[in-house]
Amino acid sequence: MNREHVLPVKSPGTGPEEGRPGNFRNMGIFAAWIAVILLLGSLSWFFTQPIRGRILLNSVNRVLTTSGLSLRLEAPILPWQMPGRATRLGSWFTLANSEDWGLVFPIMFDGIPASFFAVVSPGGAVNALVPLSNHSAKVLDRLPPETLRIYTRRIEAGNTVLRSAMTAISQGRIQ
Repeated sequence: MNREHVLPVKSPGTGPEEGRPGNFRNMGIFAAWIAVILLLGSLSWFFTQPIRGRILLNSVNRVLTTSGLSLRLEAPILPWQMPGRATRLGSWFTLANSEDWGLVFPIMFDGIPASFFAVVSPGGAVNALVPLSNHSAKVLDRLPPETLRIYTRRIEAGNTVLRSAMTAISQGRIQ
């Protein structure tokens, strides 16, 4: 066999089209991987909401028990039961043996989130604001009154929207 007529074999990854940013096939495969990862993450986030609600309910009830309060969370109000922006405030719960609802929400102070529990009456007023950790108790003492009023107004407005939507759903006006 004559060596002059044998074509040289290229090793993978050494061609001029390999590794360039303009390689659409590789970029398409990479984009598909990213899309699949985001889709799986979104689906798992959505379908685990009842489990995460239960875990949050148990941990908040443990904190309320250790702090000596008689309040107990009964069941989470799931996000697909809520209208619009009411879900952006935090996690809503019904309270055991009460018509009141509870909201577990964070307040950012000095770049650190502090978690709180608000008891909201059927009339829409915030009855109590309970810090859920030692850090939250320190933050509550240092928060300006204007910030507390802003959060209180947002909670009361979200409660009003949520209760009116839940009433409309229970009366069959909204499907």
